[in-house]
Amino acid sequence: LFDDAGQITEFQAVMRDITARKESEERLKAVLDTMMLGVIVVNPPGSISSINPAAERIFSRKADTILGKPVTALFSSSDAALFQEHASQPGHHRGETRYCELGALTPDGKIIPIEVAVTETTVSRLNMQIVLVRDISERKQLEVQSQKMEAIGRLTGGIAHDFRNLTQAILGYTDLLIQRMPARDAN
Repeated sequence: LFDDAGQITEFQAVMRDITARKESEERLKAVLDTMMLGVIVVNPPGSISSINPAAERIFSRKADTILGKPVTALFSSSDAALFQEHASQPGHHRGETRYCELGALTPDGKIIPIEVAVTETTVSRLNMQIVLVRDISERKQLEVQSQKMEAIGRLTGGIAHDFRNLTQAILGYTDLLIQRMPARDAN
């Protein structure tokens, strides 16, 4: 405040303790940084605004190289279209999560199978999508191995069945020959 001569006579200030908010932000950051799931925050019209370390590992990219870019840049061309279609399905309620399996595109062109969960939400009047990503490479490898084992099982089962049929035929003919032999030659 100033007096009539324009000299400062008093200071007034309004302060607010933001310690709790800062601690809350730090806890949230610690949770996101230690999650095993990749977390990507997508702002309209589809640009990446945030990414956690797990997502960086899954996509083999640092956050600073993809922030602000379209989320579809993280997928192969066919999977980018699938993600776009899946993420923008009409008729879903806000907060409802949609799931799909896609291929993550690494910078070297390798496709990694991932499971994606997309949820739309609003924070401070800002619409956004939260995209959770899980690397399912190991599960896919186990599925392939399981299918191979199943195929081997069917093959060996078929061979055993055919071998048993041949053995039964041999035993049947052997029994017939034994029955036709004279009694003294049977020993």
